[in-house]
Amino acid sequence: MTDNKGLAIEGPFIATLQRADNLYIDAGVSRIRILACDQAGMELGRLAIPGNEDFAAAVSTLGLDRLPQSTGIFITGKLQETVRNHIGRGELILPAAALWSAARSLLEGKPLGIIELSASGYVIIGIDGSGDLRDDMLSVNPRCGAGSGINLDRVLQKLAIERTAVDTILAGYLGEENRGRREGVNIRADRCGVFASSATISDKNQGIPLDFALAVTLKSEVLKACKKLHRGFDTVWLSGGIFNWRYARDCAKDYLESVGTADVRHDSDGSFPLRGLRHLQQVIGSGNFAQPDRRVLPAQKLVEYPALRDVRADLEAQNLYRRIPNDAPSSFDPQQLRSAPLMLGLDVGSTMAKLIISDAKGETLFYKGACSNAGDTIETIQKIFADIRSKGVDMLRILQIGLTGSARYQVQKALASIYPQLADRVSVLVENYAHAHGSIDYAREHIERLKSAGIEGVNEEFCLLVDIGGEDTKISSIALKQAELFDNAMNVKCSAGTGSLMDTLTAMFCLENIDKACELAYNADRSYAINATCAVFLMENARKLQAEGYGRDEILASANRAIVENMARTLWNQIELPGRTVALLHGQTMLSDPLPLAVA
Repeated sequence: MTDNKGLAIEGPFIATLQRADNLYIDAGVSRIRILACDQAGMELGRLAIPGNEDFAAAVSTLGLDRLPQSTGIFITGKLQETVRNHIGRGELILPAAALWSAARSLLEGKPLGIIELSASGYVIIGIDGSGDLRDDMLSVNPRCGAGSGINLDRVLQKLAIERTAVDTILAGYLGEENRGRREGVNIRADRCGVFASSATISDKNQGIPLDFALAVTLKSEVLKACKKLHRGFDTVWLSGGIFNWRYARDCAKDYLESVGTADVRHDSDGSFPLRGLRHLQQVIGSGNFAQPDRRVLPAQKLVEYPALRDVRADLEAQNLYRRIPNDAPSSFDPQQLRSAPLMLGLDVGSTMAKLIISDAKGETLFYKGACSNAGDTIETIQKIFADIRSKGVDMLRILQIGLTGSARYQVQKALASIYPQLADRVSVLVENYAHAHGSIDYAREHIERLKSAGIEGVNEEFCLLVDIGGEDTKISSIALKQAELFDNAMNVKCSAGTGSLMDTLTAMFCLENIDKACELAYNADRSYAINATCAVFLMENARKLQAEGYGRDEILASANRAIVENMARTLWNQIELPGRTVALLHGQTMLSDPLPLAVA
């Protein structure tokens, strides 16, 4: 079979549609695939429409909404309702039913299993020799996106690795000759899949080789799905985009053979959903699929929120929203930096590394810089200091270095190794305390500013600190008089309320950078309440809204609100929130306005 990609072949496929007796549509999150067949089930052609295309326009261009009533249309996939609405008709089939049908079409008289691992999750099914479920072997990820392809895409985005480069990086782990090395790769606990990204970055930040860190993550995500298949299946098929990587197939094969599977095969063209639809239609016949009664379906009108720019104007008018000016020096005197005793502060996190240089008392700021930490952490630090050197500073008189962030211990070890004379001048502080101590003066200043503006009853005992990072979110209360961290909570089970979702949406909408995504969100005329219970399901809802014709700007604005909604639901109730208190918003995600305004 050939898989026609994109819409470049509209002309030939439009002609094919006119000759087709039946259309089978797999409405997936990452792409929508169409298979055209004649009455006997012979394939006439197929087309794949990328998920970020305007599907409504594709329907109109292809004439899918103008096909003869005699043309059968059968639809499965996460976006099946949306696709049906655009076309105007079609019989809906559950994805699990389509996969079950595909399994039956592959039977060779002995138990068979299918593990499908795609962008939006997994489906695992196992049938006996007669085609019935064996031991009720049907598993679908219903509430959590752990073990989904979107999580692996996020890992690659964070590490700046192209999907096509994965097997090249992991070449030393591929094939039967490297099976022992693969089996030596440990796996992580089965929890929120988005944490796979932060765990991979953390491994990299601790000096673990990138290929091994990636091998651990990919193997962990693959085996989350594979281990849900019961033992006792002679043949197991691997399906879905994740198994296009040979390393993923090898890891699955290693595990399945260890539990008794004799034959592991790969659905290389990802045709199982379409194959299942065709087989099911041939067995049951057109018009015989039970469909939901649309008269009793609840109306699904989205709750609408005002534009974020209007929220800002309203809050600023009440002195309730203020962006602290960036006090980074525009320039510095190289001679002053070479001669004055200095203090350095380094925050090396999962995606960014930041450095400040001040005088010995910490009162005068000489330098503030930041750069991406997507690659090797030590190389990142070298880039920061190279930037200083390029400005004419070839020597620093360092009195003290403070380190925080997920790579703090790796940087401490590296500094002590390269500059042993600095070993006793390096201090390490966990992020929560570093954030708290760095926020106290800002909170006190803002309280005085509010009082001067005539705002009464401001809490002067406590302030709140909300830090939305790329992979985790923390909320802390700070006792201002004692100048100490009072209480703290951090997301440990689910990462749907974290900032890296915006990175994923930026890539999904093919935007040039996250700044553009934030600009679109800020300027959207409205936003909507969408499912925020899981990072992966948020991505599905974004795709669904796009397919339904909502603009990217409104979807991005809605996603910002969803991130905060999930954070509030899962995290804020873990600590006591003081009343009428100043809230300080930290993190790289807070540099733009949409997310802070959603919090406010």
